Amino acid sequence: MSPLLPFRLPFRSLLTIAVSVVAAMSTDSARAGIVLERAVRRIDAEASHRVTDPEIVDTKTATDDSRFNEEAFARVSDEEPGSEFATSRVTQVSDVLGGVSASGTFDFQVSGQFARGRSMLVAVYNLTSRYHYNLDYLLGPVTSDLGVHGIAFKANIKLTALNGRGGESPVFEPINLDLADEGDDAAPNQAADTLTGSIGPGRYRFTFDMEALSIDFNHSYGADYRVDLGLQQVTPTPVPLPPAGWAGLFGLAGVAALGLFRRRRAVA
Repeated sequence: MSPLLPFRLPFRSLLTIAVSVVAAMSTDSARAGIVLERAVRRIDAEASHRVTDPEIVDTKTATDDSRFNEEAFARVSDEEPGSEFATSRVTQVSDVLGGVSASGTFDFQVSGQFARGRSMLVAVYNLTSRYHYNLDYLLGPVTSDLGVHGIAFKANIKLTALNGRGGESPVFEPINLDLADEGDDAAPNQAADTLTGSIGPGRYRFTFDMEALSIDFNHSYGADYRVDLGLQQVTPTPVPLPPAGWAGLFGLAGVAALGLFRRRRAVA
């Protein structure tokens, strides 16, 4: 057996450890992740004979992390056949694991009564590394058979950073929108946009809230909506060890190997 073999083994072991240390320094992917802390999905459908007092309300909610696929429906009508009525239907299909994907429909059939509806989603995430976000939304268009007048829908979309003292700060300017029927100057008929950026480790709350107003007692109207918040982990850039660092690691290995070789010779 070669006399150099006894100290080659610890040298190789130290080299392996050195490479492992460098790899650990160059990436934090093992600690990276996104944790869903809380999620609330809710839809409401209301129908009534009066504009301000809901009589029939149907609500669907979810507070877990499974897919939410629900419909809320409410109806009021007078007792006589063929009399005035109002129906309200609100749907939402949403997922909240790893980001947000939500879509749905508002549909109101109104003849002499009033209908309202609401769709909302709140999700709180804890990010342990840096992420790119991509917010993409399409709200509307507002549709109507006879042409409703005034603002038919209000919508709000927010992404806020939460601090440990109960405070918060917006990641981007909160989105507050009004929507109206086509041809009505009160507000746009639809709204669509894409926002991108990056956010660091921490806790964040995403909020989507869209509400249909009781704007007319004799016109049917509706709208679709879609909101997606994509979160993609930023790939860490490897940090190369400077030449002096490699020299230090090899020097340490050499010193250890030389010491072992001398001890073996002394024993012999």
